[in-house]
Amino acid sequence: MSYEERIGPPDTISASIGSISLNFSELEREVSSVISHLLGCGPEVGRVVSAELSFRGKLDLVSSLYRHTKPIAETLRQFDDLLVICAEAESSRNQVLHSSWFDAGHSLVKRVKLTARRKQGFRQQTEQMTSADLMDIADFIAYAMSMVDEFFSAQFDAYRSWTWEEIGY
Repeated sequence: MSYEERIGPPDTISASIGSISLNFSELEREVSSVISHLLGCGPEVGRVVSAELSFRGKLDLVSSLYRHTKPIAETLRQFDDLLVICAEAESSRNQVLHSSWFDAGHSLVKRVKLTARRKQGFRQQTEQMTSADLMDIADFIAYAMSMVDEFFSAQFDAYRSWTWEEIGY
């Protein structure tokens, strides 16, 4: 029995959310490769260093390590722009993955995010989205990953991102 016979036609919303998750995983692997390169170590030591770091922590470490190389001002501006792109990619991913989703009909879903903060109190954010909106987020995250690879490949002749096999997966 095929998937479609068991479950029905593919759900583009779920597939789009899955693409966001997979693309972010690739971005995180790329940032971990940068950490390994800037430390001058292989993927095994790089994994040890970055394994317990949040994505924000990895970006902070990359920032400190790259600044330690004393780049020229123009390159540093490009790097800072790249960090902003990576942080925006993480924020978009978190917004999607830490929300609840409900069918809103007509190929729409409703994203609901509940928060209860000390200063703002309880808040409920809602937003209607399509699978195309979600794929735009997935594409932006993939763009961020390719920008990280391109930037560091241009900065360091020896730089290359590690494959999943090289990092032991």
